[in-house]
Amino acid sequence: MLGQLLDAITRSTAIRSHARLQPTVPGSRVMPPTFANADETGKASGHLFEKRVGLGGEVLDAVLLDSVGSAANRAEAALLEEIRSGRLELPDLLVRVEGYGELSTLELPHRCFDAYVWESLLDGAPFPKTEIGQALQAATARQATALYRHVPVSLLCGAWNSHGAKGGLGSKFARVLCAEIMGLGVEKGVRAAQKTDPFIEKPGEVVIYETEDDTRFTVDPEKAQQERGKPKQIKKVSELGFGAVPARQPGGVSLDYAEQHVVLSLGQLRRLRFPLDGQSGDERDQAGRAVLAALGILATELQRDTGFSLRSGCELTLETEPGWEVVGRTLDDVRGLEVRTSEDARQLYQDAVENAQSRGLEFAEPVHLEARDELVQIVQRARSVQ
Repeated sequence: MLGQLLDAITRSTAIRSHARLQPTVPGSRVMPPTFANADETGKASGHLFEKRVGLGGEVLDAVLLDSVGSAANRAEAALLEEIRSGRLELPDLLVRVEGYGELSTLELPHRCFDAYVWESLLDGAPFPKTEIGQALQAATARQATALYRHVPVSLLCGAWNSHGAKGGLGSKFARVLCAEIMGLGVEKGVRAAQKTDPFIEKPGEVVIYETEDDTRFTVDPEKAQQERGKPKQIKKVSELGFGAVPARQPGGVSLDYAEQHVVLSLGQLRRLRFPLDGQSGDERDQAGRAVLAALGILATELQRDTGFSLRSGCELTLETEPGWEVVGRTLDDVRGLEVRTSEDARQLYQDAVENAQSRGLEFAEPVHLEARDELVQIVQRARSVQ
């Protein structure tokens, strides 16, 4: 399998996988994610509907069920579960926030360039001033060895050093792994309120006010918080959790089927180089790229093993076992990749890592950071507000 992968990275366009899914209960509705300003007017929240061309060339009504960013998060979560269970060894930057546990870059919004990393200490020194910190800040696509050694998932899923010394001009690493799930042949649904308030039938007739203490609200204007000399009124009782669910709201969709599309961009991988001691090497670069590609395949298969429980009301199941394909220079040049299960993917990944090690490209041990006191205080204040 490794030889096949190395050959693909050298001369092909992409590695892809396509999976067809159905609601776990056939014929049932599923709940897509809700986005701000996603309705037809662009003013209200709703599901993201569009037109898509099916594999047979037909134009279908479609809805987004899992975005590229969300799919990357799921892949990272699957890898993190493997790491924490002891089934996978992978380098990482781990930040301990006193009183709140340890954070991995696989669960931070900006991955290795997240503020939780850069506002922390390594052996008592500010992380940006350490040797590892400076190497990560200096990294580029042509000098990606530091990210490979310490945070390879950031190369796989993408990262941008937008808050470093160069601000928005900091290095960008485009994602190699892209995946999404679309529902096709969809019909919109509507759902009615599930519960009514046992006492408040007409919320608009209930006048309540904010208070300055932990009681949160009062009906006595004399006890209310004052704003411009008047008691500050709470506009809607729903702000406090009272009242019924709206009588009519988006109720998910029914669909003919859903499709998961996964693409590993080999063009993006070929932009990455892994020099050692200032010297580049084609075989070493290819070996590092193969590790990242194998890691993307493994992350995808691990996520598939955990199932497609995307959110409440959105349970999907594979129709058949998906496979992997290598896309050559043209779409006429497509050949299979011998990966069918997560165990196949795990073996491919292990072989790729050993191959890279034989060429001097090795992973570092996980780096343990300590959040500095000011960062801990920010976390404490944010948690107390919640």
